[in-house]
Amino acid sequence: MIRYINIFLSALLGVIFLISGYLKIFPIEPFEYNFVRLGVANWYTAPVIARLLIASEFILGLLLILQLFLKRFTLKATLALLTFFSLYLIFELFTEGNSGNCGCFGTYLEMTPLESLLKNFMMIGIVCWLLITHHNIEYPFMKHPLIARGAILLFFSVSIATPFILNPPEFIIKEQYDKNRVNYVLDLSKVYDNETMRPDVDLRKGKHILSLMSLRCPHCKIAAFKMAVMYNRHPEIPFFNFYRGKTEEYLQPFFNETHAAQIPYFVYNTDDFNKLSGGALPAIYWLKNDTVVRTSTYLDLNETEIVNWLTAP
Repeated sequence: MIRYINIFLSALLGVIFLISGYLKIFPIEPFEYNFVRLGVANWYTAPVIARLLIASEFILGLLLILQLFLKRFTLKATLALLTFFSLYLIFELFTEGNSGNCGCFGTYLEMTPLESLLKNFMMIGIVCWLLITHHNIEYPFMKHPLIARGAILLFFSVSIATPFILNPPEFIIKEQYDKNRVNYVLDLSKVYDNETMRPDVDLRKGKHILSLMSLRCPHCKIAAFKMAVMYNRHPEIPFFNFYRGKTEEYLQPFFNETHAAQIPYFVYNTDDFNKLSGGALPAIYWLKNDTVVRTSTYLDLNETEIVNWLTAP
């Protein structure tokens, strides 16, 4: 009976890892940006680290489901990965508090850091039980060294390649976006018509990066998250966000998820919002006085380029 329970528990752990890894891939950016936000990676290493961690979840998920190398490698590696994730969550709890989505299951199943930490502790308990009581399943074909090595190589190659193929890093695909579109004046006159309800900052003077976002738009949340990380590292960046949506219902959850509350913003629930954004969200404009000198997506929004632009004449 214990043997069948252990097989079930091992397969359950494997399924959780596979689901967790897959749900992180789309979108993967919040998972990446967390490493930059917490200071454990930069904009170039975070995409690689995120995908390698997802790959490790795929590798362990497959090995756990197939009951391969459990005592020799799989359970010990699983324990090490869960310990790493738990230490990361403890660090996040102490530095950020128990708010927002930890990203353990992507954006599809939101969990606070404490909820995810409790989940990890339960999984660690299962792994410890399996280390004490479980016995390896002997597959006849795995007794052949060449077949065993081939199977290991296949598992690792497919698992590592999958997240990079399904969602390539930003620095690989961002060159397809036009970073220098034709200059034109962004008409912000209606924004400032109402003297009692208008932004505190005059976006028609000086350099600003203006973003138009919907509070319910998932891509807008990713963009706001990335901007929040940049703003925390460089408070001199003149970000300004226009939000559209029911603020009493969606604004605080938006801030909880993106950590963007510190970025200056203005709620702009008018028809002019659609005209300014061009119907595509998020709309990110680099403004010099009242002129759009460049537009960005959240993919090609680059911290170094912004800082260099601000210091240029």
